[in-house]
Amino acid sequence: MKSVQTMLSRARATSLSTAFFAAALALVAGCQPREPALWAVAPFNNESGTTTVDQLAVSDAIVAKASEVRGLATIPLNRTLAAMRSLRMDAVRSPSDARRLAQAVGADAIIIGSITAYNPYNPPKVGLTLGLFFSPQSRLFNAPQPFDPVTLSTAPNDRQSVPITSTEPESIISDYLDAANHGVQIDLQSYAQGRYERTNPLGWRKYLVSMDLYTEFAAFQAVRHLLEAERARLAGTASTTSQGGEPSPNVSDRPTPPTP
Repeated sequence: MKSVQTMLSRARATSLSTAFFAAALALVAGCQPREPALWAVAPFNNESGTTTVDQLAVSDAIVAKASEVRGLATIPLNRTLAAMRSLRMDAVRSPSDARRLAQAVGADAIIIGSITAYNPYNPPKVGLTLGLFFSPQSRLFNAPQPFDPVTLSTAPNDRQSVPITSTEPESIISDYLDAANHGVQIDLQSYAQGRYERTNPLGWRKYLVSMDLYTEFAAFQAVRHLLEAERARLAGTASTTSQGGEPSPNVSDRPTPPTP
């Protein structure tokens, strides 16, 4: 049986604007930004080596953070679980499972993933791998109008007529958020701004003593990085087709994301 992490192991990501990607998503879908694309989230696999993690709670945190993105709507996790039961699917084990589930719930795309690390003790640690798969009926893939996500002009997009048969996700990210890391703490402080009461004696450090809160932060980071990776993929697709030629062989060789 292939693990989710193994199944998603060969793609790369890069870092760009999440808000700009959300607007691009709406254009790819052939609609106005007020008509959001619809994503689902499959329950995550636990590959952390610990039984203390609540896989559904982590999955639900991903749903919640994705739903906060402008231009994006999400399907409740309970509805996805119900669809899995109707399909007699106890877990998502392959790209075909992912796309079949996305189609069953009527989503444009589905996030599948795994929990690769989980330590609830201060300093907490969370590792997440997320992969994005388009549904065969996806408005994002079967775009009714051409689009260039870099310039928002009307450049040709060869993906419109190509069937979805790849065993690779559209985009993938892997995060390891160790709260002992200074860079992670800087990101956590930025995330905490406006999310806690100034009268709280712990301030932003309350996220270090509550695993539920730290999981929310980890979900926020993972969703942000996945959107950045997909935004970069769309930009790369448009840039290689806007000249009317075939995509470059190096279209997938994108740079490693810089540290926020």
